[in-house]
Amino acid sequence: MGATAAIATGAAALIGAGSAAYSAHKSKERAEDQEREIKRRTKKEQERLAEEKEALKGRQRAAYAAAGMDIRKGTPLAVIEETERIYREEHKEVGKRGRYASNIAKREGRDLWTTGMFDTAGTLLGGAARTYQAGRGHLW
Repeated sequence: MGATAAIATGAAALIGAGSAAYSAHKSKERAEDQEREIKRRTKKEQERLAEEKEALKGRQRAAYAAAGMDIRKGTPLAVIEETERIYREEHKEVGKRGRYASNIAKREGRDLWTTGMFDTAGTLLGGAARTYQAGRGHLW
């Protein structure tokens, strides 16, 4: 093979490496988008829980008040405090699940990018070897 073949082989390797690098970059971007979406949904769920909690506590206060009970002591107070505790725990659990899912997405993005960069390096090294073989005795 001649110098033209060596140049063509080298160009093909560069194109392949560029494609691998681009693919790695896009994979990481998709994972980052997924991470952001998970965080957005987690926040939205936590906001929904807070609204639901306040509505329930309002209904509880209204029911006890309609029955003529003092909501600042005794069973009414205990029920309202228990409602607060249950929703606080649920809020924490939603946050924990969201952080876990978000961290998985982040890790997957990082892993995909790293794998893509190794693919890029392998393509370049393989292309360099093929280019050297194609141009052997002509360029060097």
